[in-house]
Amino acid sequence: MMKIKTYVANNMQEALYKIKSDLGKDAIILQTKHIRKGGILGFFSRSMVEVVAANDLAVTQTPSKKAYTNTRIHETVPPIKPTGSIEFQDIKMTLAKLKT
Repeated sequence: MMKIKTYVANNMQEALYKIKSDLGKDAIILQTKHIRKGGILGFFSRSMVEVVAANDLAVTQTPSKKAYTNTRIHETVPPIKPTGSIEFQDIKMTLAKLKT
């Protein structure tokens, strides 16, 4: 079941805080819109943010951490060395030559 709600806040930070507290950290933002609210005939109105967010309760079930823990990949893949990189010792020797 998908839960869709519209939030109006003073700024985007406040809107995201409201969304996370209501729908959880897995909420998806569907639409954002800057609006003006209050005032008289458009004067003295405040700029606000309207955010439409959704949360699918079936999708937000977090998988177990066991599925993502694979330590063997670190054992089999060697560290990548950028091409054309200079070793630390080469830099030290070059600096020593420049100092003399």
